Amino acid sequence: EDDDAGGSDSEESLLTNIYVMTNVHSKNKDKLHLHEVMLLDNQSMLNLFCNTSMLTGIHAVKKYVNMHRNGGLLQTNLRGYLKGCGWVWFHEDAIANILSLSKISKQFRVTFDSDHGCFVVHKPNRKVCFNQHSSGLYFYDPRTRNASSFMQTVEENEVGYSQPQI
Repeated sequence: EDDDAGGSDSEESLLTNIYVMTNVHSKNKDKLHLHEVMLLDNQSMLNLFCNTSMLTGIHAVKKYVNMHRNGGLLQTNLRGYLKGCGWVWFHEDAIANILSLSKISKQFRVTFDSDHGCFVVHKPNRKVCFNQHSSGLYFYDPRTRNASSFMQTVEENEVGYSQPQI
């Protein structure tokens, strides 16, 4: 049931230490609302969410993760289900909804489009772009579309391209 990001209770250790960088606030005019978007992070070792409205089935598991951050220790044993992705860790005091590039790339093909400045996560019949914010972070804002899962089609980006170009 809880098989994402080391959520299986069959692992040797029931405690994992994770170091999380928390100084990601933008000083730019176009502020990124970290509780409302999803970040694709190449430095994260786990998927961690803080927004309950993005998850279903939040529940406690036997395994705990410790996240060391600038503000101290954050520990959780709560997991939630992210539609289109699977089980993620949850803590209401986390600063952002973080998807680990390492974890996501094990589930889906991920490419980088340097022309448009975005990471593209490919699912069967669906793609989503994590666009680069002026702060340098790569984010997906599910509020920009009528989103039912974090992986929404971006068919409009394919208009004008042939199948081999896509």
